[in-house]
Amino acid sequence: MALATLDSGAIVAVTVDDLDTVVPTNADAVIKVDGNPIVQTLTGVAQSSTGFTTTYANQLFFFVPSQSSKERVSLLGYSSNILESKVVG
Repeated sequence: MALATLDSGAIVAVTVDDLDTVVPTNADAVIKVDGNPIVQTLTGVAQSSTGFTTTYANQLFFFVPSQSSKERVSLLGYSSNILESKVVG
């Protein structure tokens, strides 16, 4: 999404999904999510022997100056939230 500014520039919003998978590297190991109550709530478990996959939505907001400007594109702000989390397998 982009919004034009009064000086012929734009404010641009971009959403980037990030997929994070954590799996144990040892057959006897388990992955615990005691420190992440959101993942624990979404998956319904506190640990897994197969691991977890979590999807994050990252929203980035940029100011893009007009074509004739010497200014650079600048990051105005960002937000990151968990969209989904599930047990692997």
